[in-house]
Amino acid sequence: MASYSPSSLLIAHHHHHHPSFSAASAISCFAHLASSTLSLLPNKPCMWRGQNCLQKQAGKRVASVVAAGMLQQVANTEIPTRDGTKIQAFVSIPPSNPISESQSAPEKLPLLILIHEFYGLTPEICGKAEAIAKEVGCAVIAPDTYRGESTRFVPKAIFLALTTPQERVNKDLDEVLAWASTLPQVNIDKVGLVGFCYGGGKALEYSIYYKKAKAVIVIYGKPVLDVESLKSIGGSVLGVFGDQDAQFPLKMIMDFEEALEKAEIWKKIIISKGQGHAFWKDMDQVIRGNQPQKEVWIEVTNFLRNTLFT
Repeated sequence: MASYSPSSLLIAHHHHHHPSFSAASAISCFAHLASSTLSLLPNKPCMWRGQNCLQKQAGKRVASVVAAGMLQQVANTEIPTRDGTKIQAFVSIPPSNPISESQSAPEKLPLLILIHEFYGLTPEICGKAEAIAKEVGCAVIAPDTYRGESTRFVPKAIFLALTTPQERVNKDLDEVLAWASTLPQVNIDKVGLVGFCYGGGKALEYSIYYKKAKAVIVIYGKPVLDVESLKSIGGSVLGVFGDQDAQFPLKMIMDFEEALEKAEIWKKIIISKGQGHAFWKDMDQVIRGNQPQKEVWIEVTNFLRNTLFT
């Protein structure tokens, strides 16, 4: 059984099927995300293939509803695929630990795949990716699952979410992992998945398909309630939800916990009191010490240390 923090509730199972991402769900996401604005990404070098690749600055805060070219501003890597296309991504890989006398090469780093919210790849998501890489000491890749688009325009975000099937996401993430396996710093045998909102559901579904992820973090993403499906997860699950989330009510989260229990998957479910959907907008909340964002940050980073480095 998992342990639970003071702001957490224990959870249990439900048999109804829920659509993966409805228009109502997308609007629910927006209601809680609309107040956030673009943040500046630090202009620091990230490390991959033994070289410095300069993180593209996100640019000034965008006042308009639609941020044209936002994906191109924040992505710092083009990942080649086997069919000749490229996947845009934000990649952050911290330096490896120094080589000790008993080692012939630096120790390889675990890999975390971070999947964005329904707006696509944004500065806020890239900020979380870079912060996790630095704090935990793992490589982080945040791929664009929309294949070339991101937006602040809600109708388009809804359209993108509704027209991005899980099967296509699975294929793209397979390509991301294939590319990551060629990086000398990355240990492809220690893979974790994390997603926010739209990305939380996609990460969970991919963990069922992929079967080998050691860590799966669903941050206010769509739960999977089918026990047989959940049995395919190869690692541990951390779920983070708000108790005022209209998209994923407490009953559904309780059903998710019970389904994981029946599937014999190690899990920890955190329910933040008084919080609705998408309450962790950016790293600024963590830096300021806002709650529950700071508590969730601690839980997420500790979970990754305990699962990816063992």
